[in-house]
Amino acid sequence: MAPPRYDWKRPSKPLTPGDGTMSHEIVSFDDAELKEYLGDLVRRSVEDALNALLDAEADQIVNAGRHGRTDERQAYRSGHYGRNLTTTSGGT
Repeated sequence: MAPPRYDWKRPSKPLTPGDGTMSHEIVSFDDAELKEYLGDLVRRSVEDALNALLDAEADQIVNAGRHGRTDERQAYRSGHYGRNLTTTSGGT
């Protein structure tokens, strides 16, 4: 097998500032906006997880899924109501 033509891990000549190097930031982040976005993401994830757990618990209690019709059904799910949970990332 032939050796590679160019070693991409090592430049062919030493690079100096102004010689094709980037002297400025390519990407910048707004810390406040990023923090708010991550907080919203965490809040929505926690809300989705809690709702899934509550639905699974209700399915287990009545022995049937939502709108399910089975002979083993033990109770009825008579709707739902909103609950608020306050976390460090905001309310759910």
